[in-house]
Amino acid sequence: MKYVNQETGIINYTIGKNGAVKYKWLRKAKPLNRHDSSLQIYQLPLKYLRKESSLSCDRKKLVDYFLKTYSKNQINNLFKIYYKANHYANWKFLKDNYKQILPIDYQWFYSRKMHLTNWYCGTSSFGLNT
Repeated sequence: MKYVNQETGIINYTIGKNGAVKYKWLRKAKPLNRHDSSLQIYQLPLKYLRKESSLSCDRKKLVDYFLKTYSKNQINNLFKIYYKANHYANWKFLKDNYKQILPIDYQWFYSRKMHLTNWYCGTSSFGLNT
């Protein structure tokens, strides 16, 4: 744990004889309040920035506009709203299908949105029936 920064939460889990998974917090995550507003704005697509500002200028001018007219909290809220809206479907898919997906495959399914039957065929060695 000495290599993990202090803000990062750590969860330990054990799998019981009956297959039930039990989670235990070793350390709760701490909220970060040091947002880099310029980095957040640069990560948002140009189309989204133009829509939010009603301006049609280039990225540099839009970034300057947001940094001068929006507070850090407002920029952070824009950033969160955009990413929540654009990743909702991926998270919903994982939440709805997590029992059929092997933990090692979460990231793969998150980024591809492939139907489970196209990936897991029949009964796997892990006991997954699809």
